[in-house]
Amino acid sequence: MTVDEFYRLETDLDGIYELDAGFVEFRPPPFVGVAEVQGNVACCLRNFVKPRGLGRVGLRSGVLVRRDPDTVFMPAVQYYSAVRMPLDAIVKTYNDRPPDLAVEVLSPDDRPSKIRRKVTEYLAAGVRMVWIVDPEDRTVTIHTEPNASRTVTEADKFDGGDVLPGFNVDVRSFFE
Repeated sequence: MTVDEFYRLETDLDGIYELDAGFVEFRPPPFVGVAEVQGNVACCLRNFVKPRGLGRVGLRSGVLVRRDPDTVFMPAVQYYSAVRMPLDAIVKTYNDRPPDLAVEVLSPDDRPSKIRRKVTEYLAAGVRMVWIVDPEDRTVTIHTEPNASRTVTEADKFDGGDVLPGFNVDVRSFFE
């Protein structure tokens, strides 16, 4: 399936659909606890980004990471700087520009190998930073390079680095 066919896909099932190397994958909607963490992350980002006019924060929006075969992932949260997606831009399909930040919030059924591959694909597509948020372990693993990451716990704070200068958050706030 191509990205254009995927965009027009109609289904009767509520859930999250991703296009992975031309094949549609279905995941059920997240559990309440996972969805709450997704919302908390989005709120923290939006509360920093919006007043400063830095860009846009979105939920479960398709990110085109590869063509031929086409791959579209749906990160839980994404941040596009105003440089990558101007604030007045109207995008009516999957953005062909990658977000600056993609956030995946783990569900109990996520396979570690799939998450590692998603991180690799996001970074190869030009995503500048990927956060893997683990509600069970209450950690965030930050990736800025394919083979380098650091993990912070709920007792820690971390910043947005070059992607979100000035952003600083208590990891605990994602889980409360």
